[in-house]
Amino acid sequence: MCVMRNGEVVLNWAAGEAQEGTPLTPDHLICWFSAGKPITAVAIAMLEERKMLTLDDPVAHHLPEFAAHGKDRVTIRHLLTHTAGMRSDVSGYPHANWDESIARICAARLEANWIPGQAAGYHPRTSWFILGEIVRRVTGVAIEQFVQGKIFDPLKMHDTFLAIPDSALDGLQPRLATMHVTRGAALVDANLDTPLHCTRCSPGSSTRGPAGQIARFYQMLLNGGSLDGAKILDRETVDALVSRQRVGLMDQTFKHVLDWGLGIIPNNARYGIETVPYGYGRRASARAFGHGGSQSSVGMADPEHHLVIALAWNGMPGEAAHQQRLRDTLDAIYDDLELT
Repeated sequence: MCVMRNGEVVLNWAAGEAQEGTPLTPDHLICWFSAGKPITAVAIAMLEERKMLTLDDPVAHHLPEFAAHGKDRVTIRHLLTHTAGMRSDVSGYPHANWDESIARICAARLEANWIPGQAAGYHPRTSWFILGEIVRRVTGVAIEQFVQGKIFDPLKMHDTFLAIPDSALDGLQPRLATMHVTRGAALVDANLDTPLHCTRCSPGSSTRGPAGQIARFYQMLLNGGSLDGAKILDRETVDALVSRQRVGLMDQTFKHVLDWGLGIIPNNARYGIETVPYGYGRRASARAFGHGGSQSSVGMADPEHHLVIALAWNGMPGEAAHQQRLRDTLDAIYDDLELT
């Protein structure tokens, strides 16, 4: 975990094992799964600031083939707010290459009776490939390269990747923290750290990096778009990303009422602190925002307390157990900092 308060690192710490017999350290690269989704959202927001797109553009304006089977009504905003109706993962990741994944998604149908913008349901992966392809079509640069050059490098996140370059994989291999399934008595490799998983980009789920660098990304958002002299976004754009763009809708994936920003999750404790999925614990202010990663991680910022937390486990114990440990650990951080 990495904890920052008032822009300063107060804890950058690790415990446990990266693999059996190998101590986990703060320098290990962990897979952040969906806790990295806001990175792609920021890339889209950068293009909006440059007037290279608008959030209300139909996706098909940039990807004409996406219009197949009635998807012409889907906008970029629908993708960011998980209201497009594209929850099924047809991408074929990681075995399909990028172009194959995009072709599969463009050929897919929306869910039956789904009116984009009027129903909500978390899209784990598919819509994020399309957001990544929009970045590629608009800029001519692959999403992982765009993010590396325009976000990670300026923020000094030099060991964070949406996709590890083939040429760097061997050198980074000793620093990869293997993800495990820990639901049973035995420790089981989740098989999510293969060369294909590491080197192929899934913009909504493939971010890997040390907690200290993920914290820098969320600190940039907390600061209103800048960090250590590097400006990524205007403050007004960050305010829009973290504000409640979708309010009071039942999320058909999580089966829970959830509000949503633009690729970022506001604090949804108002709908049930003990039941809300991937929340920010019992102590976070109503203004907290961020994103969780499947059974493993969270990146968050709390403006009221000038606090950033990047927290990840490399063991997946099942949803119920993870949600409990996540709430308890976040609460403990707030308590230790006397922020209750």
